[in-house]
Amino acid sequence: MNWLISLHKPFVKSILSGEKTLEVRTRIPTTLKVGDVVYCVQTGTHGDVKLCFSVAGVIRMEPELMWDRYWDRIQYNYLAYSEYLKNRKWAYGIEISNVLQTNAMQASRPPQWFTKLQTV
Repeated sequence: MNWLISLHKPFVKSILSGEKTLEVRTRIPTTLKVGDVVYCVQTGTHGDVKLCFSVAGVIRMEPELMWDRYWDRIQYNYLAYSEYLKNRKWAYGIEISNVLQTNAMQASRPPQWFTKLQTV
């Protein structure tokens, strides 16, 4: 399955550089699975898709435990991370692999959450 999400520019850059290998979310679709492809719209670009990656794994754990185990793969500072996941029981991590930079797509409307892409 193919998905579309929005990412801020610093996270797009750190995924492309290989520094960020775990995308943290407060929630994910229950149907997101290993092997799915995620296309990423960079916020503030009117829907420009900047990269895509394969889902190598999906992690669910308490936010503090995720930080302790994966802080070096997340590319957040602790204060921003803890504020993002404030009052959340679970943090979700999407393990990133097979990153490709692309400018071949444009989303008509940048997603506020995961959007399922229809394949032709």
